[in-house]
Amino acid sequence: MPEPIDAIEAVQTVASEEEGKWTGIDVSIVGKYAKKYGRPPRDPYINTDQGDLLLFVFTFFGLVGGIIIGYNFRKLFVEGKDQGLHRSSDKRRRGQEDAEIAKKKLEKKIS
Repeated sequence: MPEPIDAIEAVQTVASEEEGKWTGIDVSIVGKYAKKYGRPPRDPYINTDQGDLLLFVFTFFGLVGGIIIGYNFRKLFVEGKDQGLHRSSDKRRRGQEDAEIAKKKLEKKIS
């Protein structure tokens, strides 16, 4: 253990080293209120603190996300650029024009 220096910070540092591991917010604040309201902390269903499970989970879902974005890259970034913001109004106008053409063809058949 280091020798304490004549200052307040040094005394606090030595005291904190003697106490051991620092507690996080989940233990010091959330745990306190959980105990107060009758819900003491419990072990998680899947403990990601042991081994490389957390690394595997991040890698796996990064791979899945990369595959999805890679598969849809052309739809997301290439084809959508030329159509602009008013795609739905263009489709509506084309739909109306198609309806008018179909109506005229039907009128010609009837007459």
